[in-house]
Amino acid sequence: MKNQILILLVLISSVFSSQDCKHNLDTPLRDIDQTSSGDFVFVSEGFKITKVDSNFDTIWHNNHMDTANNYLSQIHPTFDGGFIGTGSSPAGNLFKLNNLGDTVWTNQFQIFSGPFGGFGITNMIQTADSGYAFLAIYGHMSFYSMLVKMDRFGDTLWKKMNLLSATNTWDSQAKTLHETDNGDLIISGLVNVSFPTYSQYSYIYKLNSNGDSIWAKTYDDFQFNSVTIDDSENLIISGGKYDNSNIIEPRIIKANSLGDTLWTKPFQVDALKCGLIANDGGYVFGGRKDSSSYLLKTNTNGDSLWSRVFLEDTSIKEVKTIFKLNNNGFLLLGNEATSFTFGPTQMDYRIKVDSLGYCLGQNTTNFNNITYKHSFSIFPNPTQNQVTVKGIKKAFRANLFDIVGNRLLTTESNIISLENYPNGIYFLQISNEGRIEDFKIIKH
Repeated sequence: MKNQILILLVLISSVFSSQDCKHNLDTPLRDIDQTSSGDFVFVSEGFKITKVDSNFDTIWHNNHMDTANNYLSQIHPTFDGGFIGTGSSPAGNLFKLNNLGDTVWTNQFQIFSGPFGGFGITNMIQTADSGYAFLAIYGHMSFYSMLVKMDRFGDTLWKKMNLLSATNTWDSQAKTLHETDNGDLIISGLVNVSFPTYSQYSYIYKLNSNGDSIWAKTYDDFQFNSVTIDDSENLIISGGKYDNSNIIEPRIIKANSLGDTLWTKPFQVDALKCGLIANDGGYVFGGRKDSSSYLLKTNTNGDSLWSRVFLEDTSIKEVKTIFKLNNNGFLLLGNEATSFTFGPTQMDYRIKVDSLGYCLGQNTTNFNNITYKHSFSIFPNPTQNQVTVKGIKKAFRANLFDIVGNRLLTTESNIISLENYPNGIYFLQISNEGRIEDFKIIKH
């Protein structure tokens, strides 16, 4: 009987720690971005444009781009409330849309003057001068990267071909593009080197607004999957490092505004594919663990605050994109895991979570509504100053979080003091002999 109770407690803990709140999308998304109001706009199969709210309820839908001549692969909100769309073709197409997705103007950017093989836009932004900049990969069998800067009408101002070319380089894939406050452009990508090393490295390349090089940094044996920039122009990078067996070990890197590494943190997961800066200044990363979607929250030093696994029974899934929601929660999007790195990634499911990574929405488990029976207990709750944890054994640890997920303290004492914190809602995570349980505490 004792063993049966222990098994039941382990199963209860697993159900809570490993969530299943995935919503499959009706059709895969070619690209998705978030508007300034918190809504989302995406391009789906058939090159249809749809705007939805955070619950994915449709605001409007436009399928007039569904023609052979209007190949639409990416879409991004613009400063005027409209959108800019790009189409990858041998010539390249640019579409300016209004706030309802209707075409305002189109432009064809003539990048090539000869047969250069395939052409695919990997990233695009609107720049502070209301113009645009995009990264693209071109070539046949081996790929090369370019950066193109355009004015607000889509006319090309300048272009940089074969970015970061190097000796024996046969494959250069520029992947991420950001603009700093002073108009500089920061690019990251992956380079494959042929004989004699047959190695890989990632790079970060900084140029000014005229496309002139400021600095370039290489990271040997690293593969970058995402790069984001904080208010101090520090670079937050998710990806991995190849070990001696040519296996990628997932890691997070923080570099300063000159591209110099501040710290590197390894994580025991399958992959880290994307990241962003949370409203509290910490970092959130998505990827894959145990063949399932995975979410990780760290502080500014890269130390883990919490992590969540969203179990998948039928196939190997991973989070590819994360967006912040207006309630401090997150929207995760992903699809089946793949090692294919060329071009944009399609997404076929979504997960909506709160600020601590717990499911939100209908028929899902929410941290704010814990309904199962605990093996530990806390009292008093509500409280004025402190709570006491009962039922614990040796190797006990408790973490106290505020309502947006900031870790306030870690202790091995069963008396948790809230005396120095204001009235409100707090979350207590208790770890004891392999079990992890969470409690909501109210201080008044």
